[in-house]
Amino acid sequence: MSMWLMLAKVSPELLATLRARPALTEELFDGPDEPPAGFDGNRDLFGTDYRILREVAAAVWQEVPGSAEDRSWLFYAVHGSDDVLDVEIGYGQPSVLDAAEVARIAADLTGVSGPGPDADGAVGEPDEAGADDDLDIGDFFVAAAREGKALVMAVT
Repeated sequence: MSMWLMLAKVSPELLATLRARPALTEELFDGPDEPPAGFDGNRDLFGTDYRILREVAAAVWQEVPGSAEDRSWLFYAVHGSDDVLDVEIGYGQPSVLDAAEVARIAADLTGVSGPGPDADGAVGEPDEAGADDDLDIGDFFVAAAREGKALVMAVT
């Protein structure tokens, strides 16, 4: 049995549409014939093994007590957020990180000081550790922040 964490980059406009019509969210993750406007499944969708992330998180949080409360990308990847869409996909309701929270996490990943992008709206490049293949999810967060997008996350 596999469990995948699926992340979808969505514009603020598409997020508003998904909140109004949550059933459309399934089309983000099921390879739609006709994707929602502004969504490109090849560019805006990322998947990774959820069970491996859960094991990594358990090891990290065992070694660094309290780090689960940091609300890092790893925290949200494993636990989701409190902001959920009113639809069941895979193993529960998909959760949402708005564009501001995505920018904050991307700033943490890239070492940019402050709560999000710089004054010009730019987010820095991932540091050496962030460029590692094991952290491609971090690159996805950084790309979403650069594009001013929110993330919808589902475990399928």
